Amino acid sequence: MKILKIMFVMLIMVTLVTIFFSCRKSENGSKAPKEPNMPEAATIEKVQTLCPVEGGKIDKSVYADYQGKRIYFCCADCIAKFNDDQAKFTKQMEEKGVVLANTPQ
Repeated sequence: MKILKIMFVMLIMVTLVTIFFSCRKSENGSKAPKEPNMPEAATIEKVQTLCPVEGGKIDKSVYADYQGKRIYFCCADCIAKFNDDQAKFTKQMEEKGVVLANTPQ
């Protein structure tokens, strides 16, 4: 039983040391530096994967074109809801950083 207690304490110590070294910060107070060629989070493009109306996974066969952009939906019912206030839903997606596909020519 004493051996189990010692092993348990050692396991906790190893875990704490691992957490400490994996979360350590650099000298300037921030976490480990980013890769030098990595773009900032705000510049990373985010393709549309969720329905702007219901938030479900999109179905690429269900879409509407609006101001030269193709917007995908989870179902046909969402297209009708989108058409009630197209600008609102488009603005919400832009605020989330979603880059909409261009309407094919």
